[in-house]
Amino acid sequence: METDYYRKVIKKYRKENKLSQEKLAELLGYDTTYMSHIETGKREPSVDFFIKFSNLSGISFDYLFCCETQIGTQIKLNELSNRMMKLLPKDRQFTFKILDELLDRFEQDTKK
Repeated sequence: METDYYRKVIKKYRKENKLSQEKLAELLGYDTTYMSHIETGKREPSVDFFIKFSNLSGISFDYLFCCETQIGTQIKLNELSNRMMKLLPKDRQFTFKILDELLDRFEQDTKK
C-alpha cells in the first residue's frame, strides 16, 4: 500500500488500550507473529484483518486509510485542525507558514 498510516493507527489503538501484540492478535483471531509483522511493515494485512480490527476498535476504514480516501483525508484534516486550535496563535501562524511552503513546493513538483 502507498501509505503505512494504518500501521500507526493500529499501534496507537493497541497502546492506548493497554493491549500487547499478543492480546490484540488473540482478540482478532491471529497469531502474534502476524500482528508483529503488520506493525513493523513486514506484511500487509488482509482485508479480513481490517474488517476485524475495525469492528473491534470502532475505527472506520476511512480513518485507517486517511491519505487514500477523500473522506479519510477530511477526517485527518479535522483532527489536525482541532490540534492546531490548541496552539498559541504565534505557533499556529508558524505552522500555517510551513504548511503553505510545503504545499507550494508539492504543487510545483506536480506541475513538472
